[in-house]
Amino acid sequence: MKTATKQVVTVLFLLIFPSAFAQKEGETLVEGHVYELDSKDSVAPLPGANIHFLGTTIGVSTDSDGYFKLESLNHYTQIVVTFIGFEPDTIDIPKRKKMLNIVLKDGSILPGVEVLVKKGNYTISKFSVRNVHTMNTGELRKAACCNLAESFETNPSIDATVTDAVTGTKQIKMMGLSGKYVQMLSGNIPIIRGTSTLLGLQLVPGSFIHQIAISKGAGSVLNGYESMVGQLNMNLKQPENAEKFHFNSYINQGGRAEQNVFFTKEISPKWATTFSFHLNKQNMQSDKNGDGFLDNPLLNHIILYNQWNYRSNKIHMELGVNGVIANSQSGTTDQGISYPVRIETEQANFFAKIGYLFPNDDFKSLALQL
Repeated sequence: MKTATKQVVTVLFLLIFPSAFAQKEGETLVEGHVYELDSKDSVAPLPGANIHFLGTTIGVSTDSDGYFKLESLNHYTQIVVTFIGFEPDTIDIPKRKKMLNIVLKDGSILPGVEVLVKKGNYTISKFSVRNVHTMNTGELRKAACCNLAESFETNPSIDATVTDAVTGTKQIKMMGLSGKYVQMLSGNIPIIRGTSTLLGLQLVPGSFIHQIAISKGAGSVLNGYESMVGQLNMNLKQPENAEKFHFNSYINQGGRAEQNVFFTKEISPKWATTFSFHLNKQNMQSDKNGDGFLDNPLLNHIILYNQWNYRSNKIHMELGVNGVIANSQSGTTDQGISYPVRIETEQANFFAKIGYLFPNDDFKSLALQL
């Protein structure tokens, strides 16, 4: 009986032991450390890195020393090491037990994304602290020809009204006020005021303008109390935004003819210049209602504008000169009563903007405007 019992126990042991031994042989055990390269090109432990068997969800995370130990009753041949900001790495598990030292590489930087936004010709910025409406060249191109007074005929934000039926002069009206109550600036420098208010708008060609900023009501304290009613700040074309060469011509059945020429040249890496020329002629007499007065004044305007820009790391400078020779004739057509009106204008303007940028302070500068 005892002999039979021993034989049964022996048989059971022989059946169980190979199975346990096989299970032991099928287990997978891997351990080691995960490191990263620091700024000094030396390795440092990487805590929180994830390690799992390839193709499974069985995994662990490294401790504060970068150490991990991963085991399973199943047999696996590879592990995957991942961490945010680093390239994932797949490691072969050595057949013999061995401490692994894994160094992760920095992840590749994603390429930049360029977002393009198409702005309208007439925009209002919700992010600017200034209450400004902006008209760009697209809005100005809607008129085939124009001066500053005629630039707003296609835009409802400002009224350009005829103030004198005889001379045909126009003024801009904002918020119900016109004339001296509207401040006219060019690059934040007043250009049309005093006696030039009446005719000054006709002596600024629309083709010279790159952008117009319109302020209504409470504007910026930069320009004083005058800007509380209405303000137009024009940015004329300059080397940074003007065409290298441009020529256009306009003529209509009423006898009005205009020519515009632009030329931009980069003299050196620091110096660049822009030259603009405008010619406006109205030689055809028109009196369609037969009252003896010209419907439109006869004009002969020649306007020149030249600007030089200097750019360096410390100094930004803009120098410009503007010359105007303008003659107009209106009133009677020399038939019947005599009521001629002749206006001759000769004007020369010069401006200078000099700015010094402090090299050690991005938010500090010193400027002079003349």
